Amino acid sequence: MKIRDSLVDILLEIDKDKHRDFVIYYGKDKLLCVKMLKVLHGMLIASILCCKKFRKDIKVIVHKVNPCAIHLMNKIINGKQYMLT
Repeated sequence: MKIRDSLVDILLEIDKDKHRDFVIYYGKDKLLCVKMLKVLHGMLIASILCCKKFRKDIKVIVHKVNPCAIHLMNKIINGKQYMLT
């Protein structure tokens, strides 16, 4: 997994000696590559699948995905816009 920018700074503040040697710099950007434990990887995949299923189910109720923020859904009722998060 790739950790970027401000999260890298937080990890370096917590334990600079442990993480410092693994930070890669691309210009101003910082990148830290880490190996995930199977449990954490499974939790990440489960949350992505849950989000995809929720979006599929909610689209049946005629909500449209907000183009600016994909975790928001829009629906127009009686000329008013309602947003579901």
